[in-house]
Amino acid sequence: MKRAIFIVIVLIGHCASAQTLLEYNGRPRYPGGLLSLKAGTGYTKYLGEFTDGLVGSHYVLGAEYSILPEISLGIGADAGSVQYDRRWRRMLGNVYEYQFGQENYVRRSTWYSTFTLEARLHFFPRQVVDGYFLVGGGVTFFNPDDYAQERVVARPLSDYLGSMTIPVGLGADLFLTRSLSLNAEWRLNFMFSDDFDAFNTNLIRSQAMDQNSEQLSVTDESSDSYSVLTFGIKYFLFEDGDMDGDLIPNTEEESIGSNPYDADTDGDGLSDYEEVRVHRSNPLLKDSDRDGLNDYVEAVKYRTSPLEADTDSDGLSDVEEIQTHKSDALAKDTDGDGLTDAEELFARTNMREIDTDRDNLNDFSELRKHATDPLVPDSDGDGLTDYDEVVTYHTAALNPDSDGDGLTDYDEVATARTNPLLTDSDGDGLGDGEEARVTATSPISRDTDGDGYADNVDRCPLLAETFNGSDDADGCPDGASGGGFAEAPRVPAQTVRQSGMMLRIDTLVIREGGLLTLFGVNFEPDRDVIRPESFPILEENARLFEAYPDLTVEIRGHTDSDGSEEHNADLSLRRAKAVQRVMQEHGVRAERLTVSGLGESRPVASNTTAFGKARNRRIEFYIVKRGESKEVDTRLLTGEPRLFEEAPDIPKEE
Repeated sequence: MKRAIFIVIVLIGHCASAQTLLEYNGRPRYPGGLLSLKAGTGYTKYLGEFTDGLVGSHYVLGAEYSILPEISLGIGADAGSVQYDRRWRRMLGNVYEYQFGQENYVRRSTWYSTFTLEARLHFFPRQVVDGYFLVGGGVTFFNPDDYAQERVVARPLSDYLGSMTIPVGLGADLFLTRSLSLNAEWRLNFMFSDDFDAFNTNLIRSQAMDQNSEQLSVTDESSDSYSVLTFGIKYFLFEDGDMDGDLIPNTEEESIGSNPYDADTDGDGLSDYEEVRVHRSNPLLKDSDRDGLNDYVEAVKYRTSPLEADTDSDGLSDVEEIQTHKSDALAKDTDGDGLTDAEELFARTNMREIDTDRDNLNDFSELRKHATDPLVPDSDGDGLTDYDEVVTYHTAALNPDSDGDGLTDYDEVATARTNPLLTDSDGDGLGDGEEARVTATSPISRDTDGDGYADNVDRCPLLAETFNGSDDADGCPDGASGGGFAEAPRVPAQTVRQSGMMLRIDTLVIREGGLLTLFGVNFEPDRDVIRPESFPILEENARLFEAYPDLTVEIRGHTDSDGSEEHNADLSLRRAKAVQRVMQEHGVRAERLTVSGLGESRPVASNTTAFGKARNRRIEFYIVKRGESKEVDTRLLTGEPRLFEEAPDIPKEE
């Protein structure tokens, strides 16, 4: 027994030293062999009527075949002897004395040999330490000393005693190499016989009755059993060529460094086969391209390349696109606007929206073609969106006064009805800005007072000449006495009737999704009270709803950046509601108007200057639905300036 234990210890030391040469990445392994041979020795314990603290020796040989890593079948052959002190006990009554006489406390043993078929359920088949549960069936042959020495009264007729046996137990394997493990196993062998200790109470009482002996009584009539504790080794044969079932042979896995005992060496969710054969990624690294996404997430969830940190080569890594920017890691240009995602990131535009500022010009057009600001709908802050300037009116989107006549492009289109591309729309020799703001003459009529003299030669361009033969060449009306006026001063713009300077809706291009900025609509500082000079402009805007019977708009309020965001959002909403009330007072139905307060979130100019802040404090009409117009003059609908084509001849200056 001591020699066997010494041999086991030597084998443990040898195998442990060999194990240091076998190191595998990834999770632990399970045994490689399909068939294992087992040898061991240990202790056995008798369990019967005479149970005590004595133990005997036990030896075992066995073989085991692995059907699945979790299930194996085996055969076993055990041999040993149990030791016990045969003694009288109260519960044995007078049966003991009938069988053995007065002999008491006698050391006895029973030799046995057990052959079993067993099934094992493995708890951790892929671990270095595996535990299992076993159950089986077999037969035990035995010969107790008292039967062999004929020191009993009653005994079976056969000299070869045997019993059906059911082994139940637990065991564990510690794998030193892929083909060698240390084994420890405890099992309890239930026997269908009470002769194991030569004390079969049923047999004894039956014989006593046949001999008319005294009545025998006993309180313990259970069958005998014994338990064994075995320590041994297992050697595995017929190694599985693909032990982890990943379709890559063990030899190839060892050559590339992956674990032949683990289908997923790096534990990233992709099997070694998928990494080596399909995706060509590194089976030893969870993140082959080191971009922050593991190979499984890239290959299966997002379909990106686990070998390239930037699958679409747009300058942004896959993890930046997926986790930070929510863009498409498989497309250089997520929104398809012509700019790569990296270019959009540099320009601070939204790589998931074609038109970041929603001015109907896509980001590519703004950055590459027109050099406008893709983050604000009105780059030059003149009141016209970049789309209107570039597409509709062909004005300079970066210059608020394209023709340099002193009027902004918006003032020309929406207020003065002049051509924003011509300095002198009516060709009378006076610039549009001069006529609108200095002479107060009409910039779209060469002869404002209609007396036949062009505004640039008419000394009284706002008062018609009285043709009566007296001073008919100066363009001024005669006095009450019939005499002519001296040279009449030019009338300043503020003397022109107010209706001539308010918004003219018949020159605006109205389209769904477009923005109409109501410049000139002003409020009391930090309040939602509309200033008096703004009401004529709002009244003129109400005509828009008459021209378009199906028109619905969203009234949007905006502020500059002074004050907190919460305050500005509330103020802009209140101002939008104030405009809504005025529109309703002028007959616009409530269902055609919605309101929103955008506060300081959508500036059209810089908030660092007083001019920029003034442009940002505005009211806009966002056209939700346009419908058909009642107007028939297509020139007016397209914004073409209306000129007087039948103006009288203008006399030339001498």
